[in-house]
Amino acid sequence: MLTHQLYITSFLFIPLIIWLFIIKYFIWTKDVISFIPMNILLSILVIPFIVIIYNYYTLTIKNGTDSLPSTFGNCNDNNIPEAEKYKGVRYYYNLDCVSNNLQVTYNYAKLLNMRSYYINYIIFFMIMIISNPWIRFFKDTLLKRPYIVQWLSLSMILNILCYIPTLLTNYTVESIGFYKIFSGLLNINLSLLILIMVVLYRSLE
Repeated sequence: MLTHQLYITSFLFIPLIIWLFIIKYFIWTKDVISFIPMNILLSILVIPFIVIIYNYYTLTIKNGTDSLPSTFGNCNDNNIPEAEKYKGVRYYYNLDCVSNNLQVTYNYAKLLNMRSYYINYIIFFMIMIISNPWIRFFKDTLLKRPYIVQWLSLSMILNILCYIPTLLTNYTVESIGFYKIFSGLLNINLSLLILIMVVLYRSLE
């Protein structure tokens, strides 16, 4: 049986696979490489790797214990008296523990939604500026560099996905793992938005 630690840490690396896919098919192109200085490009692309690897380090190597929140408990109690086992009882189900775990996962979902909400404002602001018909600069920039629209579309998709965890909120350890995935998607989203800002800034030069 997999330990709690293995459950959680295995979920951490799923966003990195998604990020590598995005880099390969949407970012690492001749136009982007020739336009953005390599040191700046690599510095932005490595952000999700640094954050996720650091989280992995703190959860496994530094702590050396289960990577669950300290208040998150196992709601199945297997310490059953022999008399109860004889009656067919296999474990006790702690409803107080379930209620506590639901509160923990709810707080995770609330924090994730709040972060996604702020990113929505950034995306909306960027779309408003870029689509402004009175600013010819942005129109010309989009014609020369259409990948900006691709990145914005990806950013919107990732941000919408980050609202899914509220539907997965329950008292099990798997729900904590799901939050690790979507937290990683937020890091990817931030890198995409930084890339868009860098391209727009470079276009001003």
